[in-house]
Amino acid sequence: MFKKFMAIRRFFLLLLITAALADQAFAHATPLQYDPAASSVLSKAPAKVQIHFSERIEPRVSNITVLGPDGSRADLSDSALDRVDPRNYSVDLRDAGAGTYTVSWEVISSDDGHFTKGAYVFSVGIAKPGASAESGGFQTIHSSSAPEALTLAVELIGSALILGALFVLAFIWRPMRHYFPEAKSAEREFAGRFQFLLITGCIFSFAGGLAYLIYKTNELVLLRETTFFGAWNSFLSTNSALYTIYRMIGAVFILAGFLALRKRIFAAERITSIECMFLVVLALIDLARARISHAAASTFHPAFGVMMNFVHLFFKDAWIGGIIATVWLLSPLIRKSRNARMAAFALTSFSRIASVALGIAGVTGVYVVWLHLKSFSYIL
Repeated sequence: MFKKFMAIRRFFLLLLITAALADQAFAHATPLQYDPAASSVLSKAPAKVQIHFSERIEPRVSNITVLGPDGSRADLSDSALDRVDPRNYSVDLRDAGAGTYTVSWEVISSDDGHFTKGAYVFSVGIAKPGASAESGGFQTIHSSSAPEALTLAVELIGSALILGALFVLAFIWRPMRHYFPEAKSAEREFAGRFQFLLITGCIFSFAGGLAYLIYKTNELVLLRETTFFGAWNSFLSTNSALYTIYRMIGAVFILAGFLALRKRIFAAERITSIECMFLVVLALIDLARARISHAAASTFHPAFGVMMNFVHLFFKDAWIGGIIATVWLLSPLIRKSRNARMAAFALTSFSRIASVALGIAGVTGVYVVWLHLKSFSYIL
């Protein structure tokens, strides 16, 4: 039993590394329709240029620029969202004469926080819209990358560590301490390891959020060719930054609450009110993360999509965090005691948590996959 437990421990550690390095699925505010259309030829200059995107747009940090045939600005610098549909973004135009007009746009999605930019051309009064139109007339560039995925992964692992540690304390360690008196001799070691795991989780969660804010600000610097502090102030006004800050505050709250009440937590025989509060805060952190995702951009009941994504994230955290916490907190105790019954109790208790968490995460994951990939052919 002891050798089997150590083999499972190695497997779980390998699984953790794989999960931490896994690629993230990204979505973006992608143009679905241009008005005027790309490469179109018009008899007169339009009153405005309008672009319909796949996601809602952050108007304070987005922009549409139109250059006339002579290279001067043809737009009136009044880019704005449609009041009815925030996916429609437009700018008014002046008549700059016949010739080729170049439209360039830079937007940030209010739903998932990703940056997108692109350009296209249309013409007025001439039959041929220009060389760039002949090669397709438009281009779109998405900005998400591996560094952004890494910041998100660090934050996700942090939340998972906190949730896993709380689950092991409440549902495995306390019952084990009750049924196996020899476990009490390792209480100090367990408390030290638990404290390290929870503090590490809070640090990861906070650091991942801060790294995300800095990375996205640097992206905005390159996108808008502005200063870091100018881009920082602009990005902090977006939903993506706001919900990231909410999650960072949640991590700080959990850390402060634990450091203030850790003696009461370790001495308790059953789950305490402060632990329940920690779980509520973790749920709110996952809900805030689910809000900034492709689920929020779904045209089919976005609130339902966000809720499904939230449930998926919470139980995925419970599964992955539970694996890490069980290995880190309990394997030293079992290795020293070499008690097969204690090992069986720990693994059986964890399997109950893992089976429920994995089952719910798997079912909701099917819906999340569909939200990201937009095709049932990718679900299996």
